[in-house]
Amino acid sequence: MALETTAGGLPFLVGRLVFGLLLGFMGLSHFTDLDGMSGSAKAKGVPDLQFAVIVSSLMLIVGGLTIALGVYPLPGAVVIALFF
Repeated sequence: MALETTAGGLPFLVGRLVFGLLLGFMGLSHFTDLDGMSGSAKAKGVPDLQFAVIVSSLMLIVGGLTIALGVYPLPGAVVIALFF
């Protein structure tokens, strides 16, 4: 039995989970290294550093989870696109 390659197939599910969870973990790592990320943002001239880092972290976490779980994946993808 071959795996389906359609949008409902196992490869799509695995890819969505891996991609979404990777983005979510990236967001969590931003929270754990808030000072380091703030320093990086300062070097790029971002105003209100900690607030910007927290918002971007939440964007990664929420967007990644919506993609991984398949709950409102399109708005989650928009959030990720806005982050990038």
